[in-house]
Amino acid sequence: MAAIPTLEEEDARRPNRERQTLVGEQTRLINRIKAILARFGIRSFRLSLRNAADRLMAIRVAEGTVLFLDCVQASSSCMSSVR
Repeated sequence: MAAIPTLEEEDARRPNRERQTLVGEQTRLINRIKAILARFGIRSFRLSLRNAADRLMAIRVAEGTVLFLDCVQASSSCMSSVR
């Protein structure tokens, strides 16, 4: 039979659980942004750069046109959540 943890033990575990949740959410959002960009053939975009949101506005797809506005907005909103 497993021992029931005390309130202090649960409180000690809470920061690690919260961090795991935040890291998982960050990974999910980064993968979502990469999937949006991959759909347009953009595979070399680095999301870890500080100016990634600004650079996103200047990206052009293979045909030379700017990314669709809704795609840029979806990626930008995800990046603001990550930061």
